[in-house]
Amino acid sequence: SGNITIPTGFAPVSTRMRISMAYDGAVNSCDSFDYGEVEDYTLVINSNCPDADADGVCDADDLCPGSDDNIDNNNNNIPDGCDILSVSFVVFLEGAMQTDGSMRTSLQSSGLIPNAHPYNNATYGHGPEFPTTAPSGVVDWVLVEARSGIPALSGGSAGTTKVEAHVGFLRSDGLIVHPITGGPLEFSNLDVGTNYYFAIRHRNHLDIMSTFAFSTNSSIIYDFSIAQTQAQGIEQLKNYTGSGGNIWTMYAGDYISDGVIQVTDYDEWQDDPSILQTYSRTDGNLDGTVQTTDFDTWLPNKAKLGSIEIQF
Repeated sequence: SGNITIPTGFAPVSTRMRISMAYDGAVNSCDSFDYGEVEDYTLVINSNCPDADADGVCDADDLCPGSDDNIDNNNNNIPDGCDILSVSFVVFLEGAMQTDGSMRTSLQSSGLIPNAHPYNNATYGHGPEFPTTAPSGVVDWVLVEARSGIPALSGGSAGTTKVEAHVGFLRSDGLIVHPITGGPLEFSNLDVGTNYYFAIRHRNHLDIMSTFAFSTNSSIIYDFSIAQTQAQGIEQLKNYTGSGGNIWTMYAGDYISDGVIQVTDYDEWQDDPSILQTYSRTDGNLDGTVQTTDFDTWLPNKAKLGSIEIQF
C-alpha cells in the first residue's frame, strides 16, 4: 500500500488504474502469466487546489464562484449560476399620484431620499446594497423580490419563499430601475428554467405580488398598473383616475409595514402627526411632510388586508 501525491494545480481528470497480481513473481502492466489476477479501475483524480463550490474547478479559475461551472442548461456558454436575469416592472404608489398620471418626486427634489435604502431593518431583512444619490425623476426606493413555490391562494400549503431580492429606484413614470445603471434590475441567483413570482415592496404602501410566475429563460417586463388582476389576491390594487387615465396603484397607508392597513397604522401617524422635511413611513403621500393629508391618505384604506404572500 502507499499514497498517491497529486501535484499542486493538477487539473481534475479521469484515468484507468490497473492492478496486476501474479503468483510467485513480479509483474508489470504488459506481462502475461499463468496464475494471478488483473483488475482495471476508473480513477478520478481531483485537483488539490481550493474548490469551495465543489464543481471540480479551482476557485482561482471559477467562471461562476459559488455555482457549478459545468451546468449550462440554456446553452449560452455561461454557467447557469452566472446567468443574469433582467427584470423591468411598472408600478404606481397611490399616495404619490398626481392628476396627470405621474407620481410626485418631492422627496427627491428636497434631497430627502437617503443614499442607503430603507429596507435594511428587521422587517424586510435586506442587507446593504447600491448606496447612491437618487437622480432627478425618482419617487422613492422600492424592494423587488423573486419568490419560488406555489401561492397559498393557488393551493400551496407553504406559500411562496423569497429566493433573491434587490432594491431599485421608482421613477415618476412607474418604472423601477437599477440604482446605479438606471436600467433593468438584475437577478443572478435564480435557476434557469424555473418559474418565479415577483413581489414589489414599499415602506408605507401595501405590498403586492405578481399574479403570474415568470420563467427565467428570458428577460421579464411586467406592468402592474394596467389591471387590478395583475396582482396576486383579491383587490390588491386600487384604481386611480385622472387626466392620465385609469391607473391601478398600490394601496397607501401601511405605515408599520406589516401587510395590513388598520388602526395600528393610524396610531403610528398619531404619535407624531406634524413633521416637516422628513423621510418618514407616516408620510403617506410622499411630499416630505407628515400632516393631516397623510391621515386622509390612510383613512379610505383603513381595513385593507394584503395578500398572505406579502405579509410579515
